[in-house]
Amino acid sequence: MLIFVLHQLFLIDYLVIMRDFLFIFSNRSGHIDSNILSLINQFIDENPDFNIEYLVTEHSNHLTEKILSFVKIYPNAMIIVAGGDGSLNEATNALVKANTNAVLCPIPFGTANDFCKILYQKYNFSNFLSELKNMKIKDIDLLKINGNLKLHGTGPDNVNADHNQTIDESYVLNVASFGVDSKILQSAFRFMAKHPKLDGSAYYWAVVKHFFKQPLETFQIQFEIDGEIMQEEILLSALCNAAYYGNGFNPAPNFDLFDGKLNYVIAPKLSHLEFAIIAIKYMKGKILQEKRAIHGFAKKVRIKSLNNLPIIGNFDGTLFKSTDFEISVVEKALPLAFVGDYAQRLLK
Repeated sequence: MLIFVLHQLFLIDYLVIMRDFLFIFSNRSGHIDSNILSLINQFIDENPDFNIEYLVTEHSNHLTEKILSFVKIYPNAMIIVAGGDGSLNEATNALVKANTNAVLCPIPFGTANDFCKILYQKYNFSNFLSELKNMKIKDIDLLKINGNLKLHGTGPDNVNADHNQTIDESYVLNVASFGVDSKILQSAFRFMAKHPKLDGSAYYWAVVKHFFKQPLETFQIQFEIDGEIMQEEILLSALCNAAYYGNGFNPAPNFDLFDGKLNYVIAPKLSHLEFAIIAIKYMKGKILQEKRAIHGFAKKVRIKSLNNLPIIGNFDGTLFKSTDFEISVVEKALPLAFVGDYAQRLLK
């Protein structure tokens, strides 16, 4: 309860208050570099008054299971998650649903690390540990997606598997989107599954693959944006809490984690040349300069297929299909740690 009251006062020296730390390393290979382990053990030795644990995940639910068991004992802990956007999404949902005061601290350890791009300019684990003493914490907004969502994969390990799981809701830390960009993500996962050495560059090969489709695939969509209804034939749409997704594409350069609103961008039906131009702007954070793009801020957006064909979408890299779903803002839903000057610029 003390942590909850204090972090409402905005910025304080948390390292003198927090005593329980859990490091979770989540990646497909199931191991971490020996140098990282050495640095963690050194950090433990240098902070004998702290309770510090670390875990390298070994199975699909390991991250959630460990967070839930840890915060049950230490409800004011800091949960440091080293992983990609999917791992951060899993940690976000575990913390929110656990109804705890625990703080999420993301560090990049995955393929794209898109959420972490807003927090770290030049990430180094040793520097991160040394800067923990100057961390600041503030509650950020999340998005919540509701609908009959049939899951279709979270990465290259399962993108080609049959998925029968259907969920009704999930919290979204970073970006939810649908349309050709989710088709691109699905292709990128499949490229990575077949050619693991491609890693993050698989996203760009997937863009090329879909660029040469004749014609470009579009979707007939009805939007209800804060009660206003419009119908569009679109290429894609992104609804953003933060800025980046798809290995560095930036649909929301003016994002704000604390404003109680989501940023939305809708790209209409385009020719191949227009698609090439808009993709470059999308990547460079200049999509708001594109006259044909529809963009703005909202509290709630409902998306419905006009022809009842399933829409392929993704939230924080988790692919799904649905014909009707809703994305809304949940204000001040999660305490987030801001470590280092680059992250703390967002607090000013």
